[in-house]
Amino acid sequence: MHEITEDSPLHGLDAAALKTGEAELEISLLGFDDVTMQTVHAVHYYSDGEVKFGHRLVDTISTLKNGDLLLDLTKFDMIEPDSRASVAA
Repeated sequence: MHEITEDSPLHGLDAAALKTGEAELEISLLGFDDVTMQTVHAVHYYSDGEVKFGHRLVDTISTLKNGDLLLDLTKFDMIEPDSRASVAA
């Protein structure tokens, strides 16, 4: 996960700066399917207009009462407002 710190090339950018620079973010995920024993790859591109400032991905992992972990893939592409974010939209 890329954290936007002072060293990040995205630090201090807002929606207008992304649009002016015609920014595009490439997100690459790598995983392992334990049923088929295959490596799984996924790539998605986000244009400047698709970047949501002040939001975060919804947690997909929760802990059940018995301590087991639950992965809820119905939330995989959901976002929610992030009160911790410093919004620069």
